[in-house]
Amino acid sequence: MNTQVICILTLLFPLCLLSQDSETRGWKGIIPLHSSEADVRKKIGMPNGGPLVQYKLEDVNVDFNFSSGPCNEGWNVPAGAVLEIIVNVKKNRPQLSGLNLDMRQYEKSSDPELLDISYYVNKKLGITYVIWRAEVNSIYYSPSEDDNNLKCKTDK
Repeated sequence: MNTQVICILTLLFPLCLLSQDSETRGWKGIIPLHSSEADVRKKIGMPNGGPLVQYKLEDVNVDFNFSSGPCNEGWNVPAGAVLEIIVNVKKNRPQLSGLNLDMRQYEKSSDPELLDISYYVNKKLGITYVIWRAEVNSIYYSPSEDDNNLKCKTDK
């Protein structure tokens, strides 16, 4: 294979890991509140450490937070349902501009203490991009606005 092609593929691989389709819900088909711990293990295998269920992959570390039961964490989902996915990029961090996001769909905020950190939040899709010095440092996948019907009712 041509050296240039190998180089280009090496540079593009992390973008594929992160974005698959940047404007869709969830990560690798795992969707908060709709996927289970069994779904995660079926798609990725057994976790390999960390306080949360963590997968240490070649270019990213992925943490999963699971429900301990209906309404224990504010969501009416069974024990073992995925609540949140955190993808931390280890190397070959892509530029935010390289993800080709529709920035009109995102709200930008800055970290008040860490001046080089910005957050791009899409509440409708439940995605937050954490940007450090113009590079994607991590991506949080959380419940989307469409999942508000799964919030537990509180007596007030």
